[in-house]
Amino acid sequence: MFKMKYIILGIVIVIIGIFICVFLYDKKGLILENESKLIYEISECPNSKVVANENEKVYYYIKIYQEKDNTIIVKATSNSELMKGLQYTIKYDKVITQDNIEIKWLTLMGQNNASENNQAAIADIIISDNKEVVSERKINFVSKIIEIIVDRINKNSK
Repeated sequence: MFKMKYIILGIVIVIIGIFICVFLYDKKGLILENESKLIYEISECPNSKVVANENEKVYYYIKIYQEKDNTIIVKATSNSELMKGLQYTIKYDKVITQDNIEIKWLTLMGQNNASENNQAAIADIIISDNKEVVSERKINFVSKIIEIIVDRINKNSK
């Protein structure tokens, strides 16, 4: 029991450390405008038809940059607390344009026809070159709610 407390404490410290690093990393602006070129930008408001109050609307943002060495940077953010900011890079050796990028918005069940009761929550980001997929990655904009549910289940099972 004594060891278990230290293990849990260690895990909590690591998670907090990661959170602080990600928070500070994101706030400093990882993308330097003079070093990276914005190739693509899109925003999605999945609850725009449901919520009338502008302050309650949720927005998902995706920005895709390319650096001078052709590395592609994908950055996803949201004004919702249910989404942790996410950024990843793709090593690539060619210049891309908007024509190389396709974003498909999906519901949590993987459907592409979102509705009032089944809103878009996942962005399927596809980058291709001459119809060959260079990168395809799905970003879950409500990942934090899954963590909350798992935590509740774990607490209730004790």
